[in-house]
Amino acid sequence: MAVYIHDCVFGHVFAANTPAHGINIALNATAMCIERCIFLGNLASALGTITANGIRWNTAASNYNALIRNNLFLGCLIGINISARGDALIIKDNEFTCPNAANGEAITLGLTSLGCLVDGNSAMSGSGPAMGFRPFRDLGANHWGLNRENGVGIQPILV
Repeated sequence: MAVYIHDCVFGHVFAANTPAHGINIALNATAMCIERCIFLGNLASALGTITANGIRWNTAASNYNALIRNNLFLGCLIGINISARGDALIIKDNEFTCPNAANGEAITLGLTSLGCLVDGNSAMSGSGPAMGFRPFRDLGANHWGLNRENGVGIQPILV
């Protein structure tokens, strides 16, 4: 494993500056594992919250063979945002609370993400049994297993 990030809390720094992203991957990121972390967005508290993405992959460099599992995202703008190239990432068994203001708030896979496996993730909101927006979004060519929205299995929105 090249980089192993585990059992960390991102957000709630209780400082004047508000963090934009929990983890921002802007360079080559191969063989990463991010697990059992908590990302505290704007549903958790007003102090020191993550105002953008819990995890953001933001580079055209080689990003592949990573595992993101068993994390908790509370009210991040987007929990996991693969905004640039991300190949063969495994995104499994994460929990998201979503503001329910846009599509893809739990997981958004960008146009250049290929062959990612997304399975066992759960998104919820306090707005009732059905969200007005879809929490999972895929703009690339990826593999989706059983992911849940407020306890019900759904497929991602593909636009």
